[in-house]
Amino acid sequence: MKPLFQTILDYIPAPEGDPEAPTQMLISTIDYNEYVGRIGVGKIDNGYLKVNQDCVIVNHHEPDKFRKVKIGKLYEFDGLNKVEVNEAKIGSIVAISGIADIHIGDNPVLPGETGGNSVPEDFRADHFHELHG
Repeated sequence: MKPLFQTILDYIPAPEGDPEAPTQMLISTIDYNEYVGRIGVGKIDNGYLKVNQDCVIVNHHEPDKFRKVKIGKLYEFDGLNKVEVNEAKIGSIVAISGIADIHIGDNPVLPGETGGNSVPEDFRADHFHELHG
């Protein structure tokens, strides 16, 4: 297995992104747990997410709808298992719980971040249209 792992390290680039840029994450699948409900899973392309952080959910399919939410729990993956973490950064594939009506295509972003979109001034959140539109 060592040669395989070395080949991966040699040829697969590290995640690219900017930890200081506005948070960019696309929910690409939904998991479910009877205790916490819906769990959104996606990759953080830029920025970061933290537990108990206030976010705004935007969705390319409903560009005029914005929802204020709070990150309840945040998980990274260790094999097939979810491991609870307090913070996740670029390149991490994470699962988010605590948002009851999270859907595929949702983008959790931080209030106050801008991305040149039509988000109302009181939200000022990044919409992802350029990356995922």
